[in-house]
Amino acid sequence: MGAFVRGLGVVGVALLLGACASSTRFGSSSSNLEEVPLPDREAEGLDAGAPSPASPRTTPSTDDAATPPGTPDAGTDAAPTRSAFCSASDVVVCFEFENAVRDSSINALDPTTVAGVSYVPGKAGLAAEVGAQSTIVFDYSPMWNTDEATIEAWVKLSTNGSSGGVIFDSDDRFAMEIEDDGSLKCKAAGGSETGGKVVKGEYTHVACTFASTGKIRNYVGGLERANGSGKIAMSNTGGAALGSNAPSGEAFTGAIDSLRLFRTVRTATDIAQAAQ
Repeated sequence: MGAFVRGLGVVGVALLLGACASSTRFGSSSSNLEEVPLPDREAEGLDAGAPSPASPRTTPSTDDAATPPGTPDAGTDAAPTRSAFCSASDVVVCFEFENAVRDSSINALDPTTVAGVSYVPGKAGLAAEVGAQSTIVFDYSPMWNTDEATIEAWVKLSTNGSSGGVIFDSDDRFAMEIEDDGSLKCKAAGGSETGGKVVKGEYTHVACTFASTGKIRNYVGGLERANGSGKIAMSNTGGAALGSNAPSGEAFTGAIDSLRLFRTVRTATDIAQAAQ
């Protein structure tokens, strides 16, 4: 130790003594401070050149946040939802038949009686399967009165025997029917037109348009198959029915999906797109 002090010389000893005095002087004020050792990066398996791990209080970037399962990629087009199917302003009623016979249009014209209906795979989602024991009827509403109309739906005629019947009937006004041989019949109070056929056991898009000029047009598979004359009548008492005549009879046997009633005449292009 003496050799070490001699090696320091007078100046070195003075500096050493000053450092010790400084340590003693500040010791009382720093006694509550605790030295925090730096992490041993090699012991923790970290790259010595990598940044330190983020503090638990650090809010992760939204780019790094986990995406919930089933969320569409922002860079791809999400599949259209069926709710948009019923949102057009000229829709009177719209039925998607997803485990219920419920009008999804803004008018919410739900049936007053539903019985004998089951739900099967449809053209999109589920469809309503109806038959002779089914009842889907509506009370009178002024919404049923319109001087123009389009009815469209996907239908699957049962392969079991005679199965033709009424798809939709606005009592005493207009109706859409499927004959036993699969022919589409569009009927108004002032006349009717039959043309085009559906294939039993397969979903087929059908549509009837009724113009205020008295022109009826039949569409099967998105194409016009026939046209004729017939004008819509008005009623202050009649209701409506799905899958049968209103108030009863002429039951359709099969499945009905994606049925919409418009208060306008849809164009051939509109109907072709709906049939895709």
